[in-house]
Amino acid sequence: MTAGGGLDGAPADSLDPPPLEGIKVLELAQMVAGPAAGLLLADYGAEVIKIEPPEGDGCRQLRSAEAAALPDSPVFVAYNRNKTVTRLDLRAPTARDQVLALADEADVLIESSRPGAMERLGLGPEVVLARNPRIIYASVSGFGWGPAGRSMGGVDIIVQAESGTGP
Repeated sequence: MTAGGGLDGAPADSLDPPPLEGIKVLELAQMVAGPAAGLLLADYGAEVIKIEPPEGDGCRQLRSAEAAALPDSPVFVAYNRNKTVTRLDLRAPTARDQVLALADEADVLIESSRPGAMERLGLGPEVVLARNPRIIYASVSGFGWGPAGRSMGGVDIIVQAESGTGP
């Protein structure tokens, strides 16, 4: 890191070159937790390619009545800035092949599906790591991988309600 590279209070975006320049991230995550991880990497200079389902990330619809006229919710815009976004139906073999080709060149893959979903799509860690052993395969889960929460989908408000830490 160069002098003043964020350690002395200078904003992170003032780093030249950005510390993650040249890193490619493939994001297969929706809502907030997975996209927040991708956002941090993008903000530090990584190239982040976000793959959404054909209907789009569910976070696009999280908006107040005042923001109803906006094309995307402010929450979606906030968590998906600095990313290249494309829509693919991962159940289609051609889309899966496109994602695998992207993963072959990626340094990081972030996914936030329920446990087992990526394996059913042919995009689980065993498949991806067999093709690209240097990739970091990051799985975001609201309730972990243990038996108690394995099948539960978790989004922020549900996790807050379960933990007792919400508003």
